[in-house]
Parts: sequence; C-alpha cells; structure tokens
Amino acid sequence: MTKPTQLNTGFLSNNFEPETGLKKIQGPLGIVPTSQQRLCGDIGMHIDHYGDWYYQGSLIKRKELVWLFYQVLRCDEAGNHWLITPMEIAPVNVADVAHVITGIKVIGIGLKQIIQFETKMGTCYDLSKVYPLRIELNSKTAEPAPYLGLDHGLEGKLTRTIFYDLANMAVSETIDCTEKIGVWSAGLFHIIGDPE
Repeated sequence: MTKPTQLNTGFLSNNFEPETGLKKIQGPLGIVPTSQQRLCGDIGMHIDHYGDWYYQGSLIKRKELVWLFYQVLRCDEAGNHWLITPMEIAPVNVADVAHVITGIKVIGIGLKQIIQFETKMGTCYDLSKVYPLRIELNSKTAEPAPYLGLDHGLEGKLTRTIFYDLANMAVSETIDCTEKIGVWSAGLFHIIGDPE
C-alpha cells in the first residue's frame, strides 16, 4: 500500500519547536484532535511483522497491556498509526499492519456461509462488506499478500497458512463477463484472484 504524502492538518502552528529548533512531528491526517489532546513525539512504540508490540526496543509480553494499546490504536488517512487517548496522541511505528490473522472458520454453507477470521489478539471479524479482503501482489515475485480491513482504518494480514486455507475454499465465478476466483461470505463474493 502506497502512503500518500502527509499534509499539514493544522494541528501544529508551525513545524519547529521554538526552544530547540527541532522539527515537530506532524499530527494524524484526517483525525481531528480535541483541545485537551497533546501530541507526543516518538515514544518508542513499534509493532513488528508478526504483530508483536515493542516499547523502546523491548518486547511487551503482557497480553493485557497489548490489548489496552489495541483499544486506542488508529490508522490515519496517510496510513500512519497512532495511539489516541483522551489526553494524548502518540505515533506508533508499524512494520506492515497492526494485526495478524491467525485463525479462520466457516459458519454455514454455500452462498450464505460466513467466513470468520480471528486475530492474534483473539478478536473475530466476519469477511463482509464492512471487513473486506484486499490482495496486494508483490511487484517482483507476483506473490499475493492478503489483508483484511478492520475497524478504525486498521488492517490485519493473513498468515500464509490462513491464506492457503482460504484459497482451498475458493470457487470460480463470472464477474462482469470475466472469470474470477474467490470465496462467498456474508452474501458477497470476495475476489482472491484470476484463474491460472
């Protein structure tokens, strides 16, 4: 996913701290802060490719603490991630996406089935119009990278095993006079790709 150039949101009056001359961090694009929220600089929060959280280089091992952070995590219109509390807004460095999809199950059969994904944190999302599937192809290898749209602009990346499980459920359908491979869930056909 290509991130658009971040625009000035009006959150900061200028780009440099008067005392130090250091460049200020730009606030989240498309997220309007309240008058009580303070924009923090880099606090050392990082989410790696496996969905593991780090604070200043150390792995956060307490699941309850990670769950708390997930509750206030948002992704802005530029694709940047932020912890947003009633009092503070702080950036989070995310290697790819914030969530990793580690579970899948099917409820029902045929066109009325619902495919449900589970994140590493145990939250479940039904593949649907609200939580759509997005397939990004690697420009060099043409290998697919599957993502599920989640709440607050966030996404979850399907592990290779989960994507293979999904691909095994795939059927062929004709969409706009073109044959496509995909799956049915929540009454919609979700395209995975073109037939080989």
